[in-house]
Amino acid sequence: MSTALAGSRVAMGQGSLLGDGDEPAEGARGIPRDHPRSLDDLIVDTWEGLGRGTSQCPVCGGRMEPEYGAHSRPVGGRCADCGSALH
Repeated sequence: MSTALAGSRVAMGQGSLLGDGDEPAEGARGIPRDHPRSLDDLIVDTWEGLGRGTSQCPVCGGRMEPEYGAHSRPVGGRCADCGSALH
């Protein structure tokens, strides 16, 4: 991801799930933000979001779009902004 893109996302308050930008005091699981998030928490939150059809990219904070196979559950996702994939 380019530095300009990262800077513009942070300026708009759309930091990544890794901790860039303005974040609420508590995460999705009620864990205070001063407690570091584990990689497991990050990936689980992204997969759960893909199952609902909306998820935030763990790399750039953009919108992850679910990718489907033969069934109704997503088999992965791809970021509409930076192209990162989760499978």
